[in-house]
Amino acid sequence: MVLSNDRMSADMIVDGIHVDPAVVKLFLRAKGRERAVLITDAISATGMPDGRYQLGPIEVDVKTESARPMAASREACLPWIAPCAM
Repeated sequence: MVLSNDRMSADMIVDGIHVDPAVVKLFLRAKGRERAVLITDAISATGMPDGRYQLGPIEVDVKTESARPMAASREACLPWIAPCAM
C-alpha cells in the first residue's frame, strides 16, 4: 500500500547491507524522488579501517565496512538499538 500510494512518503536504509540494490531501484521507481526518504543507521565507526572501536559503553568490531557490537558489549546496549538485537 505504501509503495503504490502517491500521497505517502516511504523510507529505506540504503547502505548496500540492509537492502539489495535491485530492491532499492524498484523502491525509487515506485516512490519517485519526491516521496523516497533514504536513511542510514550508520554509527561513528562508519568508514573506519577494520578493527575494534569503543563507542561509549559499546565495543564494536569493524570488518569489511560493517560494524557489529562485540558479544560483551551487547549487554550494555539499550534494547531498542537495532544492532544489539543480532
